[in-house]
This record gives sequence, C-alpha cells and structure tokens, in this order.
Amino acid sequence: MVWVRVSWLVALAGCGAVDLARLEAKQEELQGQFDNLQRTVRDMRKEMVDLGMISATVEGEDPFKAAKAGKGKAPGGGPRDHQRPELELTASLRFTASRTGEAAPLPDLPEMEKDEPTCGYKFSLPSIKAISDFVLNKDGDVGRASPVELLVDGEPLPGHATGPQLEACEGKFRHSGQLVQFSPAGEVSKANGPRYDIRLSPEVPLPRGGDGRPMYWIYPGTTLTFDVDPWQAGWGPAGLDLAMHLGGEGTGALTVTVGGESHSLAPSSDGTLSVDTQPDADGLTVSIASPADGAFAVIQSLTLGNEKAALVVTSEAAWKGANP
Repeated sequence: MVWVRVSWLVALAGCGAVDLARLEAKQEELQGQFDNLQRTVRDMRKEMVDLGMISATVEGEDPFKAAKAGKGKAPGGGPRDHQRPELELTASLRFTASRTGEAAPLPDLPEMEKDEPTCGYKFSLPSIKAISDFVLNKDGDVGRASPVELLVDGEPLPGHATGPQLEACEGKFRHSGQLVQFSPAGEVSKANGPRYDIRLSPEVPLPRGGDGRPMYWIYPGTTLTFDVDPWQAGWGPAGLDLAMHLGGEGTGALTVTVGGESHSLAPSSDGTLSVDTQPDADGLTVSIASPADGAFAVIQSLTLGNEKAALVVTSEAAWKGANP
C-alpha cells in the first residue's frame, strides 16, 4: 500500500490552487453527506435510548460530544438531557431573541479570481475559514451555517450553494473553507462590473443551509439576548443548559449572564454551561456576549427547565423531531 500513499502525495504536490480548491469543495460535499448520515444515526440512537432498547452510554464515547448531542451530562457541568422533556413548553413559554453591539469588521475582499465551473469566481479569505460551511460541518457538527454573506451591489446572494447549484450559474455562493465561491447569473467585468462586498448576516436567527434550522450566532463585539416569559412554579426547577461551537482566532472570554449571575467561557473551552436559575415574576433574561477580541460562537443547543418540563430554544434533536 506504500505506492498508493506515495502516488497521492505526488498528485497533491502537483496540484495548483484551483485544483486544491476543487478538491476542498468536493470534500465539503462528501463531508456534508457523511455528517447528515451521522446525525440521522444519532437521532435514531436517541430514540432507542428513550424506548429503553439500548444503553444510554457507549464504551469509548467522548462525554463532551455526547453532551452536545443531548445524550447526558458531561463532567464539570456540561449540558443535561433536557432537549426532549416530557412537557415541551414552546407553546406556553414565549421568548424573543435579539443581538446588539457592533461586530468586528470582516477583511476586505482581495482581487477576484476565476474558478470552476465555467461561470465560477472566488475570493480567498483564509482569516475567516473557521466560520465557513466546510469547517462548521466538519469540525463543529453545526451544519452549513456560515454567517458570511456575499453582497452584489449591496444585495446578498443566496448562500450555502451546493456544487450543482454553483454549476447552474444562477447567482448563488458558498463559504467553502478559505474560499468564498460564487457563480453570477450574468457577465462579470473587473473593470466596470458589479461591486462585491462581504458582511456578517444581521438575521437573528439565521436559517441554516439545506434545512433552514434557526441558528443563533454571537459575533465578536456583540451580545445575543433571550428574553423569556415568566416561569411557572408548577413546572419545577429552571436549569439553563447551553452548548456552543466556538471558533476563530479571538482570545477574549465570552460572558454568559443568566438570572443576574455571570459565567465566563474561554474560547479554548468546550463551549458548554449548565447552571440552576431563579426566574422572577418578570421573566428571565439570558445574554451571551463576546468581546471585540473574542470568539465567534454559534449555539448548538439551549434549553431552560428540567427533564419533566423545558423550553427548548434550539437543539438538533428538537429540530429533527419536528422536521423528520
């Protein structure tokens, strides 16, 4: 098998930038298909655990990864399994979400380069690779949820495009690793063509590419706030359970404030927090803030309550359950 490995190394060594970009794009598509299968298997396993058909733990499984998938409590205060409570309070307990502050600016676009397919173009932006669809799908188990938008004369193009959608030349783009790739619907002229810009999406929440799951982002320099209606005593204790994917080069700690108490999460942490809260008659406010030098954060799961009754603000399990 040594000759096979050597041949791959020789082939990769001879690849140009366009070839490597094409390989990365293909890898992203295959990774997306693999991750979708993994999520389906996890959901099926969760249902089997709930029915008592199999054990809730597997030898060798990472407890922190299990906690983020909603399978139990991680050591050191990770999320508890409140994502599938006996009583789901979404219809009874309303909440609003808003983001304030000024996000740190994204880098200026470099010179546009020609790309595959025939109508394709690209911008190379390695500094924001950490929040690309490719990385979020591969490393964060988040899916195609990049918050980056490509603007053409001030109007955003449809994002999260697949390979076939780019090849259709219908004016779509995707944030693929270090590349922002797009295929305009019309002709492109570097001399007098349209103006291109990028920005972080202002939408709260932001629909995920592919299935539209609402994703909640906290950008460096911003605060995401959830205002929740008053909690009824008959529902039992109101525990807050949070799991986030943290990315980027920021070093400043995030601050999670709930019930007037603040908790710090370093960018190097696993992004999880479980705390007991004391909601008052006026409701409950949960805020997540990232300083200007902090990390990008996207919420994987956020619940308020207990195993009997809980408000599932967002989680993969709840989304899949409601959108089979």
